Amino acid sequence: RSTLFPYTTLFRSLDKYMDRKTATNYPIQSVSFQLLVNVLIQVSKYLKKERMQSKLIAQIHDSCVASVKLNEVDKYIKYFNETVCTLHERNKWMKVPMKAEFEMSKPAEKGGNFAQMYEVPESMLTTHIDFNKVYED
Repeated sequence: RSTLFPYTTLFRSLDKYMDRKTATNYPIQSVSFQLLVNVLIQVSKYLKKERMQSKLIAQIHDSCVASVKLNEVDKYIKYFNETVCTLHERNKWMKVPMKAEFEMSKPAEKGGNFAQMYEVPESMLTTHIDFNKVYED
């Protein structure tokens, strides 16, 4: 059993605290969280360096919530996506590239809210989109 799954000892010691599913998921979620934190730090530095007005608001599970100015959406999405997609180049132990998915709402001043999020199509990650025109009245 231990040759197939190296965390058997972990399960035995954590049986009182976690079930097998939780203990199996723990190492994966821990690494995922650290990768997300790494991305958020890089994005935060980029926002400051570029003097962007957009702000990172929160990290929830495996997601980032940000308030992005309409005229900065294209630049923000492209940088965030590039940062996630190149994680495997900066972390040689990663064998598979990662990908980011984006959702956004209409701007708050146009009635947008977190309850009405729309998936950003993958094609928008590589082409320039003027979001000011997308949300014109």
